[in-house]
Amino acid sequence: MNKKLKILCHGSCWPTNIGNAFVQIGMTNCLHRALGQSAEVYHYGSLSTFLFWKNGYSQNDLNISDIAQFDYIIIGGMTQCIDYFKSVQLILDNFAKKGTKIIISGGGGQDYNEKEIEVVRSLMKQIPIYAFISRDTYSFESYGDLAEKSFDGIDSAFFVGDNFKPIPLDIPEFNVINFDSLEEPFLYNSFNNEDQGTPRKIGLKKSTINFIKKTLREKDEFSARISIDMEGRKVIRTHHAAWPTEINENMYQSMNTLISDIPADYLTLYSQVHTVFSDRVHACIAALAFGNRAMLFGKHNPRIRMFERIGAGDILNDPVQLDMSNLEKNKIRQVDFLKEILI
Repeated sequence: MNKKLKILCHGSCWPTNIGNAFVQIGMTNCLHRALGQSAEVYHYGSLSTFLFWKNGYSQNDLNISDIAQFDYIIIGGMTQCIDYFKSVQLILDNFAKKGTKIIISGGGGQDYNEKEIEVVRSLMKQIPIYAFISRDTYSFESYGDLAEKSFDGIDSAFFVGDNFKPIPLDIPEFNVINFDSLEEPFLYNSFNNEDQGTPRKIGLKKSTINFIKKTLREKDEFSARISIDMEGRKVIRTHHAAWPTEINENMYQSMNTLISDIPADYLTLYSQVHTVFSDRVHACIAALAFGNRAMLFGKHNPRIRMFERIGAGDILNDPVQLDMSNLEKNKIRQVDFLKEILI
């Protein structure tokens, strides 16, 4: 009988951004689809690694590469962020010296600019990368040549819904409002909700969206609020930072708000939501992964390429919904690529 592969998924930092959990759960789901029972898949967190690196004591971190053996280590998400790659460089280098193959699955940057590409490419060249699966075509073109094997893939969080069993919710149809970086850009009397006064049916119009985009370009913040018709749906708010770096009292001011360090709490909502309105990329990806609608707010973030990759490039202009058969085709291609390089 062939020996089972031992694979380590490395990553966490969930309390600061629960979207990281969606990436790592999706990454694990993709592996299970590719390998079934032919591999032992383990998960080890990266928060300790990052904290010790950030504070200048990397040598004192309990380094998993010093105490365990694996055939492969897989990292994913914003792996081409300069700080992230520097923080895991010691672990990756140690594993590589022990013969462990390194895979970046659903990887991409933070800033998507030339400086980031230059620095991260120089760091990647110091460590043998076995495989690079991008989360968008731009990342594939920027880093794919540095790996022995590469694939123009999708963000791992699009696999987050595989085999997920949500809590059945006994509530009417609802929308989710999720803003952590931007001030919530809605008029408070625009919602049909217990704490928000009288709803107004103004709707989301192209002229309104164009005004918002112009305001963002000029002032880098929302100086005006907009009114969006919730169409009679209940409003639930979520925040993705259970451990915010700065206390934001506004997080606690509205009824029906969720702040959690458990990804399943959010996924229960996003799997049953009608529409998510958010400034968080992975709140939108989670909703889309379950076949629901989402709209992303903010300046034209270069990470929009993750949505363009799967046919949702208009997400900054209007709520969008994926062609689920097209999404599944993309997922199957990514699974097949993993099968090919791991078996």
